[in-house]
Amino acid sequence: MSNSVTALRMNQFSEFFKTATGFTPYRWQVEVALNGLFDVLPIPTGLGKTEVVLAWAWRLLVAKKPEPLHLVFCPPMR
Repeated sequence: MSNSVTALRMNQFSEFFKTATGFTPYRWQVEVALNGLFDVLPIPTGLGKTEVVLAWAWRLLVAKKPEPLHLVFCPPMR
């Protein structure tokens, strides 16, 4: 993917995310939106793991990327 296409996709996702949450996405959230989900997200508490569903939805609905139709979100219990 060229730099201009990557920048366009980053901006599209950032706008999508900001519309949904009112916040700018973290860099790792943008990377998930552009490159797909990891098996495990080693992200510390308070840095937006719950909002990863927006990256999944954006890839599926807006970017038309092949994604599973179901997302299982299992945060650890404290």
